[in-house]
Amino acid sequence: MTNESNKSRKQAMLRKDWSVIPLKDEVSGNLSYEFTFPVGDDTMGCLELGNELSTREMSRSLARRTTLLPKRGAEALIQKLIGAAPKKFVVKAGQPGWKRSPSSSDKGFVAFVTPGQLIGPGAALFRSPASGNSRPQLGQHDGDIDIDGWSDSIGKLAELSNYIAFGIMAALAGPLLRFVELPEDPAFNFVGPSSGGKTCAAMAGASALGHPAAISNWDLTERAVEEAAAARNDCLLVLNAAEKASPKRRRGVLNRIVHMVAERQSTVRSESVQDRLPDLTWQTLLLTTSNKTGAEMANDLGLPWREQEAVRFLDIPVPGPDDGGIVDRLRAAPDRASKSTRLIRKLERDLKKHYGVLLGPWIEHLLATPPRRRVARLIRRFENKTGPHTGVEDRIARKFGLVYAAGRIAVEAGLLKWSTGLPLRATTALYHRAKQLRLNGDGQVSEALIKLAEALADPAAVPRATPRGRVKVSNERAFLGVRYRLNGKQVVGLRKEKLAQLIGDAMVGPVLGKLNERGAIIRGHGGKSTQQLPVVLQVGAETLAKPRFIVVDPKHFPA
Repeated sequence: MTNESNKSRKQAMLRKDWSVIPLKDEVSGNLSYEFTFPVGDDTMGCLELGNELSTREMSRSLARRTTLLPKRGAEALIQKLIGAAPKKFVVKAGQPGWKRSPSSSDKGFVAFVTPGQLIGPGAALFRSPASGNSRPQLGQHDGDIDIDGWSDSIGKLAELSNYIAFGIMAALAGPLLRFVELPEDPAFNFVGPSSGGKTCAAMAGASALGHPAAISNWDLTERAVEEAAAARNDCLLVLNAAEKASPKRRRGVLNRIVHMVAERQSTVRSESVQDRLPDLTWQTLLLTTSNKTGAEMANDLGLPWREQEAVRFLDIPVPGPDDGGIVDRLRAAPDRASKSTRLIRKLERDLKKHYGVLLGPWIEHLLATPPRRRVARLIRRFENKTGPHTGVEDRIARKFGLVYAAGRIAVEAGLLKWSTGLPLRATTALYHRAKQLRLNGDGQVSEALIKLAEALADPAAVPRATPRGRVKVSNERAFLGVRYRLNGKQVVGLRKEKLAQLIGDAMVGPVLGKLNERGAIIRGHGGKSTQQLPVVLQVGAETLAKPRFIVVDPKHFPA
């Protein structure tokens, strides 16, 4: 065999280990080539190089990654690899979710893309969106894709927890958002005392479609909230533990949730910054956790909280650990708290072993059985079971109905090994708890508001005050604040420490949250929750000039 033929054979063998795929960026339209090659240490490497580069520039870049690029003829090899590459470009997905064929006039979806999985008959047409880090990913699954293992552990616990069931169904509802007409994307908040299992319930939901730790928290900048929503397009976005974020971050996130995430698009920025901060869009179902309701957080953070905010941030109360926490379907027993703690700890262990197993079969089922009509019928069924509903309540019921629809379809498809009644039972239970909290608050808040209303009817508790006048408090024990005319409006100024004496320290936040929700609190300069009134208070031996009050409009005081 001649030297020339040996050389040709070696080059042919070398090219067998090399390949090139042409790529097209979904967002920018930029073209590139993805080179796969042997590194020289029995491993394979991958490098993406821009279409605008010359073969010489490409060879230099590849030479830094492999020892097997020939010293002579490297550019010719690259030209041959590119010439042998497929003619159709593979689309680099800019974000996860449903995808249509880039080369077909058919508007139907052909694939569902996540960082961890590509699903559907058109999966080969796409590349997963870049994750940018090695953290647990959406779509990531346990090595064996053990659906039975997940069902017998995490899925089975849903029989004892409406919250775990709801979290799982919420995750499955994310991919259904494209098949239903809602005025805004849903945002649900598991709210309750610490150690009740709120985070575990949210992670159980995330485990249905990916790694349970592939969740975010509230410690995000406003831009990071936009990016988090886009990174969970057509999926569940979990924001955990509001109380762990700084007040500044918490304020920004809460404001973004109700005024941006729900509306499915980021802040529109100028063309000059689009390369760095492009405008983003999404559809996502949001599940958050916090120790305080949206109204309470808004009051603490100086944000308005009216009906339009409440309908976009749906608080679902979670019992405290002494009452079983998320394990709310245990029979009442003296050791209920310890049983629920053991079950939550078991859930934590199981989440490390079983996750991401439902994404593939769920998407394949939706591709094979278009869900639009079925989802609409199931939402109507939920509304009929819990209604009738009108106005705002109808908007809320439809969001809960979407979660129910996802659960019911998954049970019928055999993906959730639950009874057919479990999705309706769990969703209905949490819908009614959320409604009771939203309309009435819990019993303690209602009692505190009644106590406050009765105190305000006592002239000794709230004597009249005039500008620059002196109010001498004769009954310190009964004193609560003053009646005052502010900007032509009759208001009541409450002293916060006196309010705490009346209803208890623990109830001040919830009561002020409810007053803020009803638009009863008149904020001071810069949105402060208190403001100075030009009066002098003489309480015993203490004299206060221009004291600060929580100023309340009695016309908006909840009955």
